[in-house]
Amino acid sequence: YTNIKEIKITLRGQNTVSNVSNFIMYRDENKQCETKLYEALIYLNNCSSSDIDLFFSSNDYIISTARERLEAWALNQGVQLVVNNGQVQFRQEYAFNFAENKFNLPILMAVGLSAIAAIGTTLVIRKREK
Repeated sequence: YTNIKEIKITLRGQNTVSNVSNFIMYRDENKQCETKLYEALIYLNNCSSSDIDLFFSSNDYIISTARERLEAWALNQGVQLVVNNGQVQFRQEYAFNFAENKFNLPILMAVGLSAIAAIGTTLVIRKREK
């Protein structure tokens, strides 16, 4: 008696710049900026450092188009792709995230309340003048 429920045998090709580029360019899907971006980043980071450098510098049509698409997906998600120590990472500089910018929230609230107070004071002064 054996208790084996499933055996899976899969073949996986080596991650290369061409494979990652083909994955990025393969098919357009709804909300691919949200889903395929992170998957493509995982595939790209499984490539060698020289392949990552090739991905960001190649003039090959497929690779450069895939790079442009990947950068557009990242921009859509409010991040920029940067290469750091041979790994592709996100640098968040376009999006404003209140959770990460906790110190800005009190300042924004103070400015907003000051603006409301200034408008209210102006209305009260104008009403008294009449």
